[in-house]
Amino acid sequence: MALKKKNYVGVDIGHHSIKVAQVEKTSAGYKVAKTATFSTPVDSIKDGIIMEPKVVGFAIKAALKEAHIGAHEAIIAAAGGAVFVRTVPFPK
Repeated sequence: MALKKKNYVGVDIGHHSIKVAQVEKTSAGYKVAKTATFSTPVDSIKDGIIMEPKVVGFAIKAALKEAHIGAHEAIIAAAGGAVFVRTVPFPK
């Protein structure tokens, strides 16, 4: 039985576009196998906040399907001031 390549998917959600990429692990390291860019649904993101999560989710699913991107695992990163907020005490 042959071993399957290990694939990962990355998604970048922006105000104007959703970018998707499939990365494969090879014996030489990682390589980008497929990429695609799609328009972000109108009014689904405002000031960096996803206002319509279901709409954006459907758009990501459609983008992955249209680009023929499939993976068993995802690499996720979150950025922005609204993502992680906590008070950190510092000594005087």
